[in-house]
Amino acid sequence: MDGKGYKIKKHNQKTTPKKLNHVKGCPMSKKTKILNILLALLITGAGIAVMFFLIKNRKEPPEKPAMTKGILVNCIKLKKKDIYAGINTTGTVAAHEKIAVIPQVGGMIISVAKNFEQGSIFKKNDLFFKIDPRDYELAARMSKANITKAATALLETKSLAAVAVKEWKIAKKFNKMKAASPLVLYEPQLKNAEAVLKSAKADYAKRVLDIKRTVIRAPFNCVVLSESTAPGRVVTPGSQLAVIAGTDCFDVVASIPYSETELINIPSISYTKASDMYKKLKGSEATISLDTEKGKYRWKSFVWRLLGDVDPAGRMPRIVLKIFDPYNLKHTHGQQVPPLVENSFVTIKIKGDMIKDVFPIPGKALRENNTVWIKLKDNTLDIRHVKLVRRENKTVFIRGHLKNDEKLVITSISGAAQGTKLRETGARQNLNFTPVMAWGSGEQ
Repeated sequence: MDGKGYKIKKHNQKTTPKKLNHVKGCPMSKKTKILNILLALLITGAGIAVMFFLIKNRKEPPEKPAMTKGILVNCIKLKKKDIYAGINTTGTVAAHEKIAVIPQVGGMIISVAKNFEQGSIFKKNDLFFKIDPRDYELAARMSKANITKAATALLETKSLAAVAVKEWKIAKKFNKMKAASPLVLYEPQLKNAEAVLKSAKADYAKRVLDIKRTVIRAPFNCVVLSESTAPGRVVTPGSQLAVIAGTDCFDVVASIPYSETELINIPSISYTKASDMYKKLKGSEATISLDTEKGKYRWKSFVWRLLGDVDPAGRMPRIVLKIFDPYNLKHTHGQQVPPLVENSFVTIKIKGDMIKDVFPIPGKALRENNTVWIKLKDNTLDIRHVKLVRRENKTVFIRGHLKNDEKLVITSISGAAQGTKLRETGARQNLNFTPVMAWGSGEQ
């Protein structure tokens, strides 16, 4: 270090002078300390003075009204429609014609139709099976011989009666008899011979009928539900050999509320004096559907009649719907529709009466006390009372002081009140609502 306070450092044969820092512990003059303290106090005091001056002379910021954008909501447009009331229910399929096949004669089964088994379909007069007819054919021959005997006996009796009448007339001339006994004239004998002949003829007719009864045929178009026949089996009159059901039509029994019966056409039974017959009329249209793994199948149907009792479980009236061609043998219900079998549990949609001038809306849009929320043109909420006309699935139908294309709020708002500011999302897909109805609208 030289005398001037610089330190000389050698580095690569070059020296760089640096000013030395104040050495720690070097004494500071008293005057310098006082000046530093006064300077710090002056700066602090000036800052405090400026702060109080600004606080005292500050101006209140102008109040601005709060900008309310409104609650964000989804809306749909109201559309007035005419709709058919649709009644949704379920039911069970039952055969309209179902009988047991019971032979009227006994004997051994000698032949059975090849396809006479459970699930097979037969047309009217198709052969089921045959019973050995030989015993009945022999009995018929004997009965026919008895007819010949009875006819011969009647001729003999008639001849004797004719002779008796002639003899009585001759005797009457000589003995002057007023009247002859019926036995003398063979009148009772003649009546007995005639009765024997009639009896022989009736017996023969029965024997011929028994022969016909040994051939059992389908009484109507049917499907075999069960059977227990085989060649060689001996059957007796009255033994059940099969159960069949008609394939021309099936019934579906369903329960509906009392209030729904007023919306559908249930045929009444009208008495026709001219023919003394009961004529049944056709009721409301209906669709029977069945869900399967391959999809939903539908069959056309209609209301047929109202049963005379209520459902024991739900205490509701029961109706019967009729389905023609349930096995779809004539393709009445389409090419791909499978047979509808007995005891199937199906869904039923019945077309009811038309309800005019109603607004269909989502069920969630109907608020407490039958009110709806309408978004007005000034973007405020209007709460209106409406009349609930009908509810189907997730759709309700209402009437009230509503207009077409008014915007119905479908978003839930906590603490909604009249005049609440609203803001629409602007999603176009929310403007139109497709109601889910059991049957459909009345628009063409």
